[in-house]
Amino acid sequence: MNTSTTQLSPEDILIAESMISEANTMMLSMLVMVIFYLLMFYSLYKINKKLWEKHAWLSFVPLLQYYSFASAAWKSLLYYIILPFLAYIVSFILMMILMFNGSLLIWWWLVILSYIYMIVMWIRLNHGISKRCNRTWLTTLWLVFIPFIMLPVIAYTLENKSSPIEEKQETVEL
Repeated sequence: MNTSTTQLSPEDILIAESMISEANTMMLSMLVMVIFYLLMFYSLYKINKKLWEKHAWLSFVPLLQYYSFASAAWKSLLYYIILPFLAYIVSFILMMILMFNGSLLIWWWLVILSYIYMIVMWIRLNHGISKRCNRTWLTTLWLVFIPFIMLPVIAYTLENKSSPIEEKQETVEL
């Protein structure tokens, strides 16, 4: 009977332990990211439901959640989300063209302007949600910097708005 055992060196044991530690850290960080994702977009779903938006369930679909975000702010999806990304893509294409002509400075200005445009539209979207939920500019500020905290706060403190049908009946009665 041949019983050969492989002896591991102390260095191999340390390498294996560090790999296990890194894997555990990565799994924990992924779990935290999933929890934040679900918390943010469940909160966006609750906000859209309380504001009587038709397609509140789109908050959970990864790319369509931007539509849900724009509808909560009563903003145009094209103007506030699609155009900023298109501006960035166009600046990237222009970079490829201008890079070979030696005009890299023009590209840098285009990239900076597209980022500024994206940031301004993001702030305006958050301000639209703040205004629609009867909040102040301070809520807009917090939504821009810590949306994973402020969206749940708004979702659970927002009172149900009256349905659009009830609003129409109230205006007729007046």
